[in-house]
Amino acid sequence: MGFSLPGLLIALAILAPSFLLLPFPPIDAPAAAPRTSRIASVLERVGQIGCLVLAVIVAPVLGRPAWLIALIGLVALYYLLWLRYLAGGRHFRLLYAPLGPIPVPLALAPVLAFFAASVWMENWFLAAGALVLGVGHITVSAQIARDAGATERLE
Repeated sequence: MGFSLPGLLIALAILAPSFLLLPFPPIDAPAAAPRTSRIASVLERVGQIGCLVLAVIVAPVLGRPAWLIALIGLVALYYLLWLRYLAGGRHFRLLYAPLGPIPVPLALAPVLAFFAASVWMENWFLAAGALVLGVGHITVSAQIARDAGATERLE
């Protein structure tokens, strides 16, 4: 255990775009919260907290540069998906719409980014956190996408 500056920067880079929802909420969000699995919701929160904390408190062993490149690419994709939401008029369905054949990419990208970070930093605790986050976040997002009618490809 120990402080990880790369982990802190990664956690902040992945967390930061979510704060866009504060000044730029969806213009057509449903009045009632979509129904999601309680277990998946708990796993999602545990995974979010776990990834943020474990990225920072486990001293990294930096190696495997291919995984750093993957991490950078996944974070860039994540930012582009947020840009799609903002440029597309801030519609709720854009938070869950597929990207080509990839369902819920805005949920998948940060999970894969945390996993890539875990391999790059050789932080296997973070890999476990990313797994828990993936099960919860992707399941919840897929349920919301289905209920919001956001499963069809964008035109």
